[in-house]
Amino acid sequence: MKNPLVVVVLLSLVAACSSTPPVVAERDPAPTAAPAPAPAPDDVQHLTAYPTGGYEDLGVMQFTFFRPGILTPSLNAVMDELKAKVRQAGGNAFVILNQAPDRADKRVLHLSAELLKVQSP
Repeated sequence: MKNPLVVVVLLSLVAACSSTPPVVAERDPAPTAAPAPAPAPDDVQHLTAYPTGGYEDLGVMQFTFFRPGILTPSLNAVMDELKAKVRQAGGNAFVILNQAPDRADKRVLHLSAELLKVQSP
């Protein structure tokens, strides 16, 4: 060994490379699924029959829904708007009594529904 300094430098480089652990990039933790939100207490329910528990009958209301186009709106198409109207009237549930398109204007749907205020269990 002619130059001990070169050997020392090479050995220190080899030792430094072998003792340094590999660098792992930090990742954000995996997103966890949030639990489904509980239904709002003022959420309006579309019932197919009268409830067996306690409820207050708020009466029958008539609703008319218009949709531009050539087709009569369906119950599903107006459900959000219907629920908002029931909520405004003070109910939290309703039972559809009758639904029919307007005879003169097929873009109109007439509904009658019994509005209810169902007590929480």
